[in-house]
Amino acid sequence: SYVSNIAKPDIIYTSKNFPTNWTSSGPDKLKGVPGMRAFHDVCVTFNIDQLKEGQKPGRAILFFDPSASLWTKHELRCVPCSDPITGTEFWEPGHDSKFAGHICGLNEQHAMFALSINDFSACLEHPMAQEYLELWAQHQKTHHVQTVHYYKEPTWLLQYVGGNPGHSYWDMFLSGFVAYWYQYYHEKVH
Repeated sequence: SYVSNIAKPDIIYTSKNFPTNWTSSGPDKLKGVPGMRAFHDVCVTFNIDQLKEGQKPGRAILFFDPSASLWTKHELRCVPCSDPITGTEFWEPGHDSKFAGHICGLNEQHAMFALSINDFSACLEHPMAQEYLELWAQHQKTHHVQTVHYYKEPTWLLQYVGGNPGHSYWDMFLSGFVAYWYQYYHEKVH
């Protein structure tokens, strides 16, 4: 699993009761923890094409905007860009942004957009989306959403390098998680 949580999800939604009014936000840079970002009311997917190639899996952040912004009207809103920017700002446009109709996100945090979860699933069925999922090698693990696990508390996303998961785990744990948990614990408890 690429998502690590100590606790079980607070809510498990099924296709019968998917939320339709989520409005996503983020990424918020965490004060005092370089490189850590917090996203709110988003879904996370994984690029299974990268797993086939033995690379570390790129995750995509699915943003919800029920107000129907320009990004949530485009046929490719549900398709991550072929090569997101490698800069430090999530909302900067990537080289595919103009064609894809949305910003691209960062190298390991691709961006996708939808009005709702059902809109995301419907978008993935569009012929143009199918074509570019294949062309850009961006097939996502959650192609047909059946359940959504919702966590009210922060959720830590682990990003393993396929060839050496132990090394990747310790790099992330020591460089980010310990500092983040210390800050979160002291802000919540004190």
